[in-house]
Amino acid sequence: MQTVNVDMHFMVTGAEDLDALTSQVFEQLLNVEAVDPAITNAGLQSEIATGKVWIQVAAQSSDFSRAAITGSETILRAIRAAAEEPVRFELLEQNAAGAA
Repeated sequence: MQTVNVDMHFMVTGAEDLDALTSQVFEQLLNVEAVDPAITNAGLQSEIATGKVWIQVAAQSSDFSRAAITGSETILRAIRAAAEEPVRFELLEQNAAGAA
């Protein structure tokens, strides 16, 4: 099994309350962690003034690629579950690295 740390950096627009929105995204990630042993170490940081949000998870799968996909999909599902129109999460950067 391979564990991969997935980090995604977004610019969020259209959110009336970015702090509340990011709390909802983080709650969604924690819900996934609670039921899926392949997802751990969820984290979220935001800059309210700029609308920038960083989301991280560690994902485990049979190989690096599958773990990276699992982590990315988990983050995107959490965003979709928490955000509604007109909120947009524009992906600025994505990184995946094997966990030590």
